[in-house]
Amino acid sequence: MRLCRLNSTVFQAEFRYIMREKLQTELIQVTVLRIKSFSESALNNLTELYIIILIDRESDVITAVER
Repeated sequence: MRLCRLNSTVFQAEFRYIMREKLQTELIQVTVLRIKSFSESALNNLTELYIIILIDRESDVITAVER
């Protein structure tokens, strides 16, 4: 019984890690698309700032994107 519980806990931790990594990758892709869309406008500087935040603050990616 203990082994099953441990395996379940490990699986859940791995699943959360994979989902967090996937979300971060998707957010970076969205940001890159924004830069391509607004490459001729003044908004380009703002979206570049978001990329810096996404790379430097991996644990706060969602917060960085919403700001």
